[in-house]
This record gives sequence, C-alpha cells and structure tokens, in this order.
Amino acid sequence: MGSRTAVLCVCVLAVRGLAQDDAGKKERDALQGEWRILKAYDNGEKVPVLDIKDMTIKFAGSAVVVREGNKVQDRFTIKLDPSKKPKAIDFLVTEGKKKGSTDLGIYLLEGDSLKLSIKEGGPERPKEFASKAGSKIFYLELQRIKK
Repeated sequence: MGSRTAVLCVCVLAVRGLAQDDAGKKERDALQGEWRILKAYDNGEKVPVLDIKDMTIKFAGSAVVVREGNKVQDRFTIKLDPSKKPKAIDFLVTEGKKKGSTDLGIYLLEGDSLKLSIKEGGPERPKEFASKAGSKIFYLELQRIKK
C-alpha cells in the first residue's frame, strides 16, 4: 500500500469515527432526563409492579443512576452505538461489587418512550426487545418523566 493510500485510509477512518461520535452524542442528548419504569422482565419473568413502582433511571451526560425512591441502587457510564441494528448500548458499572464490569444491551428510543434489553455481563448482546426464560436478559419499558 502506498503512503497516499495509507493516509487516505486513516483520514476516512477518522472522519467515520467523528461521525459516529457525533451520532452517539445526539442519541445520548435525546436520552437525557429521568425515566419511569413501566414494565420489567427478568429472565423471562415479569417483575412485580410493587418492585418497580418507585424506581427511576436518570441519564445525565454519559452517567446513569438507578434509584428506588431517594436511594441510589446502581450507577453506570454508558456508551452508545446508534449505527448498529438494533442500536447498541453498553453499561459500564461504576460502583459496587460489579464495578468495572460491562452489561451489553440494545435500545429503542421513540420520543418519550424507551425500550432496553440488557444482558448482564455479556458476552453477547441481546438481539430483540424481550426477555425469555433462561435468556438472562433484563427487558425494560420506560417513559420519560415530564417536569
């Protein structure tokens, strides 16, 4: 490969990376705010409404905080890849006994509705917005809380 071709390849990859970062930022901006959990399924079983009624998820920049009432349950940093089909989201655990681990997920954002399918600890990303028995997938339907 000639030096011009190598330089051109590097430039194309850099521009593609910037475009992807820009798309990721737009998606991250669209997620900002506090969300109420409407439905949740864990490993194919519906999570009782009483277990989720006081839970919220707040997106602030790339930080995510899960609360039950006023008590913080989990903290994550997210990384988005909206170029994937379905769109990909990685949750890096930033506190607690799972600190440093990454949960792989997919998301669908439609206005003030958000669907998430998350596989705790990976290694595979979910392929659909569902949680089936034995799948070890956590599926959530959320609604933005209007202030």
